[in-house]
Amino acid sequence: MPQYEDSNGVPANGVLGGLSVAEQTQDYILAVKEVTSTTPEIINQTQYAIEYIVNKNGEVRTPNQDNETNLDIIQNFPVGKNVISQLVNATSANTQLSGELNVTGVGTIRNILYSQTGITPLSYSTSSVVFIGSDGTPVSSSDYVPNILGSMISSSTIPISANTLTSIDTYGTLLYSSTFNSGSNFNITDGNLYLSASDFNHLQYATVNVSYRINNVDTKTGQVTVTLRANGTAWANDVFSIVAGTGINRNFNQNFFQGNVQTDRTLDVTVSSTMNIEVDSIQLSVTTTSPPPPADIPAGNFWSTGSGNWVTGSTYLSINYGNLQDTSNFGEATKTFGLDPIQNIFEIKKGDQIRFGYNPFNTYTIYDVITPSEANDGLVKFNLNQQLPSNLSSLLDNFVLYRIDTNDPKYIILNINKTSVIGDPENPLKGYIYPKYQSKELKQNIKFIQQEVSQLL
Repeated sequence: MPQYEDSNGVPANGVLGGLSVAEQTQDYILAVKEVTSTTPEIINQTQYAIEYIVNKNGEVRTPNQDNETNLDIIQNFPVGKNVISQLVNATSANTQLSGELNVTGVGTIRNILYSQTGITPLSYSTSSVVFIGSDGTPVSSSDYVPNILGSMISSSTIPISANTLTSIDTYGTLLYSSTFNSGSNFNITDGNLYLSASDFNHLQYATVNVSYRINNVDTKTGQVTVTLRANGTAWANDVFSIVAGTGINRNFNQNFFQGNVQTDRTLDVTVSSTMNIEVDSIQLSVTTTSPPPPADIPAGNFWSTGSGNWVTGSTYLSINYGNLQDTSNFGEATKTFGLDPIQNIFEIKKGDQIRFGYNPFNTYTIYDVITPSEANDGLVKFNLNQQLPSNLSSLLDNFVLYRIDTNDPKYIILNINKTSVIGDPENPLKGYIYPKYQSKELKQNIKFIQQEVSQLL
């Protein structure tokens, strides 16, 4: 569904393109049922499950009924706006959940990645940050599986004349070399990737990826051919055209299966074209194997700070970008702590939030993301809404990365703490969320609307 964004391109939960946070009257109320704490994902705040959105005429719709309904929820109850909460079955124990409160989010909280296990600075587990691959199998394994994952990246522009076959024989950067076993080898000097036949006694297949950016520096449109060779013979290629004076980013994959790797294979890449071109960057990688290699989990150092507001992920996290964190590896202490299991792959998006340590004031919004495939060094990076203070350096491995998914606006989150002892599962709290400034028509019909909607709650 379409989303509005602020000036940084971050989803704005309806602030832009919708109603102003200023004192404008509104025509909608929310009927809510089940009020729960957002702790420990979002500390000391409360989410109200939206059953219905109701307009000034008493017309009732449900979240996710259609895009228009979702947009009406997000636009009319944006982050930063004050609303009035009225719980019709509240008791003296939960009066703080009613009254004028501030909206801090609209959507469903989804955990993306975490190591945190409790509230103290040392309550985190780096060894439990393990992943499940796209095929559903654990990335970690107790069986012997050779680790041939890796990548080598060119470090300078390579000019290629028209009608000339050029072998890419030098690379500038080698990634993940510390995890290679003796049967595989990326050689940045001769530009070759060596696959050992003995490795495929333990592997069903390996996926080799070639990604590149090529610029047409000629005055004519022409054709480019990028070829992945095995022992000097073309194994796979990509043929495409580039308009004069433009550039293009492309990539392709080739699987090497157990049955067709009976002898050692030497892989390299060649480029040819019908016009003068420049290979601005090229990367040769082994991206996946089946089964995957054992997880090489470092003793922390998941994140490091760079210039300005940028944070860089480790090699381990970057290798597993796009995989799913397996949170079943956390112990009983984590289950008691209360973080929900992760059901979304490790993929960072603008608007995601990350907290370091158990302190709501150490929560930051992600404004920009560079994925491993986009980064020159193959490491995931993100830009925060503000620079991390130096005193957080000891807490960078103690983190929770989560998303308030506005594509699923089933909850409105308000800035009030709900203690865990308040509430009865057999008689969940229910009521209404009103705009602070109601239109004349809504005020006139509010009692009728409440009467009608109360029969549905």
